[in-house]
Amino acid sequence: MNYRQLWIKNFGPIPKDDMGFSYEIHHVDGNHNNDDLTNLKLLTIREHLEIHLNQEDWFAAALISKRLGLGPKYSSELQTGKKRPGVGGAKKGNIPWNKNKKNCFSVETIEKMSSVRQGKRHNCKLEDEQCKEIIALYNEKPNLPEAGTKSKNGKIVSYETAFAKTYHSKYCISDKQMINIIKGKRNVL
Repeated sequence: MNYRQLWIKNFGPIPKDDMGFSYEIHHVDGNHNNDDLTNLKLLTIREHLEIHLNQEDWFAAALISKRLGLGPKYSSELQTGKKRPGVGGAKKGNIPWNKNKKNCFSVETIEKMSSVRQGKRHNCKLEDEQCKEIIALYNEKPNLPEAGTKSKNGKIVSYETAFAKTYHSKYCISDKQMINIIKGKRNVL
């Protein structure tokens, strides 16, 4: 039995306010699993919204605002921080954790971060010779026991897919990139 049914069983039907909205039942201690009658309180939907806004329970406030019909923009602003101060970064006046700290990252980490920012993947760029090696290896048709078997989703694993899954880690590329090389979608000189 949920808490609304419990309320109706013990106190009678739940009334509606002057706007036609049903009264809501608030869990006083905030624990929605505690359906003890002393923990339940009958409120108008606007009172319920005010309580959750004052408690800074933004998720519950957004859900109540949707039921109240305040529109998706209002509930979205609640969740993204426009109606709640200090959300979306450090509060004004707070110093970032790495401000004026030198050498907080290793040289390798800095190189990886800068290559990611430039759109490069670290250690995953193939030369044309490596692509030719992959194509030659694929043309040799090595024995792959996984090819032709059923995968978890019930589809038959093609030879290309089995080859890509077997050899992609050797060349530090994704299996999708491996398939693109095999199918000739990557230009090799």
